[in-house]
Amino acid sequence: MLVHDYDTPTSLNGKHNGLASEEVPLGEPRRLRVICIGAGATGLNLAYMLPRHLKNIDLLIYEKNEAIGGTWIENRYPGIYQFTWAPNPTWSEFYTSSPEILRYFQDTAEKFDLGEVYQSQPYCDEGAMERRRRHLDVKDPQRNETCPVLCPCSRWK
Repeated sequence: MLVHDYDTPTSLNGKHNGLASEEVPLGEPRRLRVICIGAGATGLNLAYMLPRHLKNIDLLIYEKNEAIGGTWIENRYPGIYQFTWAPNPTWSEFYTSSPEILRYFQDTAEKFDLGEVYQSQPYCDEGAMERRRRHLDVKDPQRNETCPVLCPCSRWK
């Protein structure tokens, strides 16, 4: 199978054609790299739903905080929030406290093994879309990740 691969120069009679053979047998599904920015409610929901609805997904979640929880780590306001796929019948009150919601998110991530795809504190400070390759380059202090799909699930403000 021939695919566009601008990172691997190929040439025929000295001319670069931008095509290279891929190291995947014809008909074999390729894994799709997805990077999510944010391990709050939206990022956790994505981590739960994506592999259940799509096959061959390689998901990585970046979170700037040292723990899963998103806005509930940084803000202190009451409310109620739960996933339909992980109901919590033991809330202490109807409009529960922020620490209890944070505990719920962290417990839910542990219960469903959602922390496997989570990277703590890389803090992505730059992303650039290169149109030729149709990939997004996400730069963080430790490494440079490339993905065709970026899901911005970060802060609401």
